[in-house]
Amino acid sequence: MKKTVLVVILILFSISIFPEIINYNITCSEPQIVQSGDYTTVNFRHSVQFGETGMPSLPYFGLQLLLPQNEKAISLQVTGSNRTRISGEHLLYPVQQQQPLSAKIRQDFVAADASVYNSSGIFPSSAYHGFRTDFYSGYSILSAAITPVEYIPVDGELFYYKDLEIIIETEPVAEADRLERFLNKKKSTVNYLNRIVNNPEMIFNYQVRNFREEEVDYLIIAEESKVDLWEQLAYIHKSFGKATEIVTIEYILSSYDGIDDPERIRNYLIEQYDEFAVQYVLLAGDTDVIPHRGLYGIVNAGSPSPTEDLDIPADMYYSCLDRGSDPNLGPDWNNDNDEFWGEEDEADLIPEFAIGRFPYNNDQEIENFINKVEKYLNDPVTDQVTTALFVGEDLGWSAWGGDHMDEMIGGSENYGYSTTGVPVEWDISTLYDRDGYWGQYDLYNELNNGPNLISHLGHSSTQYTMKIYNNDVNTTNITNNGNENNFSIIFTQGCYGGAFDNRNSNGSYVGDCITERFVGIETSAVSMISHSRYGWGSSYDTNGASQHYNREYIDAIFGEEIFDLGYALNDAKIDAIPFMSGVMYWVAYETNLLGDPALRIWTDYPQEILVSHPSDIVIGSQQLQITCSVANATAAVLLGNELIGTADTGTTGQATVEFNQLLENLGEITLKVSKHNFLNFESTINVIPSDGPYIICNDVEYIENGEFIDGVIQSLDILDLNITLNNIGFEASSEEIYVTLSTESEQVEIIEDSFMITDLASLEENTIENAFQIELLSGIPNDTILEFTVNITSGENNWQSNIFLTVSAPELQFAYYTIIPDSGDDLSLDPGESAELYLTLINSGEGYSYELNTSIFSYDQYVTASGFSVEAVIAPGEELTVSEPFIVQVAENCPQDYFADLEILAYDIVASGLFFQFSIPIGLTGYNFENAVEWEHMSLTNGFSDEWHLETYRNHTQNGSFSMKCGGAGSSDYSASLHAALISPVIPISGNTIIRFWHWMDAEIQNSTSAWDGGLIEASFNGGEFSPIQPVGGYPYTIVNNPDSPFDPGMPVFSGTHDWEQVELNLSGYTGSVQLRFVFGTDGYVNGEGWYIDDVTIENLVDADEDMTIPVISQLRQNHPNPFNPVTSIGFTIAENEVDTEISIYNLKGQRVTTLLQENLPRGDYSVVWEGKDEAGRDVGSGVYFSKMKAGRFTSVKKMILMK
Repeated sequence: MKKTVLVVILILFSISIFPEIINYNITCSEPQIVQSGDYTTVNFRHSVQFGETGMPSLPYFGLQLLLPQNEKAISLQVTGSNRTRISGEHLLYPVQQQQPLSAKIRQDFVAADASVYNSSGIFPSSAYHGFRTDFYSGYSILSAAITPVEYIPVDGELFYYKDLEIIIETEPVAEADRLERFLNKKKSTVNYLNRIVNNPEMIFNYQVRNFREEEVDYLIIAEESKVDLWEQLAYIHKSFGKATEIVTIEYILSSYDGIDDPERIRNYLIEQYDEFAVQYVLLAGDTDVIPHRGLYGIVNAGSPSPTEDLDIPADMYYSCLDRGSDPNLGPDWNNDNDEFWGEEDEADLIPEFAIGRFPYNNDQEIENFINKVEKYLNDPVTDQVTTALFVGEDLGWSAWGGDHMDEMIGGSENYGYSTTGVPVEWDISTLYDRDGYWGQYDLYNELNNGPNLISHLGHSSTQYTMKIYNNDVNTTNITNNGNENNFSIIFTQGCYGGAFDNRNSNGSYVGDCITERFVGIETSAVSMISHSRYGWGSSYDTNGASQHYNREYIDAIFGEEIFDLGYALNDAKIDAIPFMSGVMYWVAYETNLLGDPALRIWTDYPQEILVSHPSDIVIGSQQLQITCSVANATAAVLLGNELIGTADTGTTGQATVEFNQLLENLGEITLKVSKHNFLNFESTINVIPSDGPYIICNDVEYIENGEFIDGVIQSLDILDLNITLNNIGFEASSEEIYVTLSTESEQVEIIEDSFMITDLASLEENTIENAFQIELLSGIPNDTILEFTVNITSGENNWQSNIFLTVSAPELQFAYYTIIPDSGDDLSLDPGESAELYLTLINSGEGYSYELNTSIFSYDQYVTASGFSVEAVIAPGEELTVSEPFIVQVAENCPQDYFADLEILAYDIVASGLFFQFSIPIGLTGYNFENAVEWEHMSLTNGFSDEWHLETYRNHTQNGSFSMKCGGAGSSDYSASLHAALISPVIPISGNTIIRFWHWMDAEIQNSTSAWDGGLIEASFNGGEFSPIQPVGGYPYTIVNNPDSPFDPGMPVFSGTHDWEQVELNLSGYTGSVQLRFVFGTDGYVNGEGWYIDDVTIENLVDADEDMTIPVISQLRQNHPNPFNPVTSIGFTIAENEVDTEISIYNLKGQRVTTLLQENLPRGDYSVVWEGKDEAGRDVGSGVYFSKMKAGRFTSVKKMILMK
């Protein structure tokens, strides 16, 4: 939520550090006044409604500022300027008392505190609600809540300051050495700081020591007798490049000092973080193995019935390690050395690492948990990844559980603060008592579908949640086993459901809590976040403490893109720090993760990773070079169960993995490459002997030569190859070295295929420039990978290295056409008229199209077409309109509302081309608003306005003057509360009608995917009801949850600010008539210039499907899925008629595994299926395979990955 706050509420900051003083400036947006009955609420965008029970609820901005190194804040002063009165008399809504979610009776409405509401003084007396200094990895961070509002209750007067200056005074902390030793600038630390603080540029002012080369990313603390079981989890995380170690609890308790076992464990973790900056810790055991620290919480202090607990199980005690208090006082989290651990002034609330716990009763539960983690991370049910379930119960309160859950679907601005929700495009299910009764069997059905994410609010106890008990949580009722249906991640706000100390609400102790059941059985949840004590909420609204953390957790995933489960929970707690009060401390402490803190949450459909790497590596090697299809992926190399090297593929997709040890034995190493929302790549590499000389080609550089030097390797290129040879053996080559180049591809001609050098010393490297020369023949498809063999001979020794070349090609696609009649006063081409037709093409490939020839043909009885165009070049990604128009002539006797069929043939010298058919409308109207038009406009909702009008300020039509605008006159902004429709005349449509229009927009957005205001298109077919339709390419934004918007939350819209852009509506499948409705809606806050519409055109394509394109070149397409297990489909295209075609599968050694197809085929598109079997029908092993297509003279090879 941090960065969104800075952008939307227009915080303009300038940090100037003098001795112990920091200045920070805020400029506030316009307030929103919400009236509900007698009460007023004043909101600012991205503020949070906050205050003490019975006091006026005010909007506060949460600030988190990085302070100077080793400093803490000792005073804070807020000075306002540009004081502005908010008109009217206002009775501010009183803050309601929080109560446990399990409370059976709704609490009485807390009336306004008379001592405040009858006062003539300014409320609040201070513009900030407390401040505190916490520490993250030794970085000092101030948290404070600031309000710009002043309230004079007795008069009902409200004021706010448009500008605030905040002055912070600091002083050195008492234990600087402790903070200094934690300081680090690891990438993970810096990235996380950037998410936390409002002034991340201060990071560079910190003087940080370098960490040693050795790292431990993930620690598992386990019983000595269970270490062998936990090795499998360690291996899983090593495969993701995380250096993982297991330490026994017995070792920690016997080797470290402390007043009790929890402090001994904490002191060990302090040492490990000091040494390695650990990122994840798993406490592998129940409280009888790894004891919890009970922290102190009190809610509604000072009321007649406060709730107090001295023993809230809180594993954040182990992860919040910094200490800025006097070292001469009591232990961490208990500086005053009393019985209350974690009092408000004793806690450091920012965790250094992500922490999770897995309690278990037996070995089987450990195996269940590890299996669920492995399958979730490595083998998800891909089509169930984007699924979610929201469960809301009837608490007997004014606000339903479903009302709470709705705030996490799409997102919410309720109570002033912005949180992003689960995307509305996901497959979302709900079980809401609000919408009708549901029972345990309804829950089982939903759980068995394997929703990825589950959130719940309702009644719970230690052994009960979501209307089921511990005994109901079994593999008979809950069957999602990770094979047919995914495992789930659950967040529940319910009371005591995560009490892993087994304490009940009455103080007695029972068996395992229900969260332990969910994560311990073979099915159900892979991890679960839950409360170890009461969940908290408000009877009269959804602004409860537990809801706040739940919203921030979902926002961490989808708004801040924090995908590791433990860090998503950490971020939810950190975002809440400025607003800490008794109940917020309570919920921060009690919200624990029972599961894997490094579990990477899937948030989109998994994609594949392709990796090019050597099949062999010589013993004694210290590094491995790879090329990956994905940027910024993590490559990990494992020798047995040990991680020996990691690297990031960076922006280029290339990485060099440096080993932390020599390869001293023959055998295999394992390469694994991973990235969020990608299926993991895995391959084995043979470690080969190095006796005598061993010469390899370890690098190749392709240099363009010839006529087409454009920086892209593609057909018609002549390439010089610079070859680097390396003798990785321990002896020199005593004889001359002969090197030749060969390939099985018929798409390449090798011009210079050999060279010779005299010798190569041991470990010597020699680069031979212009060693080989090749020519790429025409017709090579985009992204084709050509394989070459470098044969190296010296005396009796012979070695081979494989090198690969990825070839690009243009891929031409029809974009649109523009037709300009020679006469008439509209955009319509009528009988008896002629017109110029300009064709626009897009090169969506990665290569250049050279000498593109385009011709037009018409076989229609009423229409003739002529013309020819030659374009010198179309660059990759370029959209080009042909330089010469085609001429279209319509006969006088052509009927009105007629569609004429035309054909376009385009081809270039690299053998890329396009053939397509389309239709143009005759006598069918287009609209440019230059003359009187029969378009109507109106308001769609009572209380909302209409601002559509004919406008001259902006126009798209060439030589035109007018467009339609929704907004103020000229450049003026639109008003608040619009729900306006611009309605077209009835338009006849036939077959595959395409309607296009141009639009210009300036409307308020929240972030890159969410908007406050926007526009959409609705259609009425044949006089039916209007309903939204999707433009080609979809809408770029969705509406956030906003009660002042006329749109439903999650509604897709156009929004943001952009210049004139063309939009296409594909009405294929509809015949008869259509009316369009352009709908623009706004809320009551920030405004923009508005929405302009111009140049609406209608045309008809005969068929836009792939089948309309006659193959110009043969092509072997990438198999799908890839990686696969064990079945995959291989598509291919034949461009010639009656050609002998063969599709075969080869392994890494070049051996044929099986032949899938061998027959004579006509021109067309085909596909074959490989079931992962060899010629004899036996299953083949996991690994890299190649599909090879040969059709006449055409040959192509694609790499495939079989993962079992």
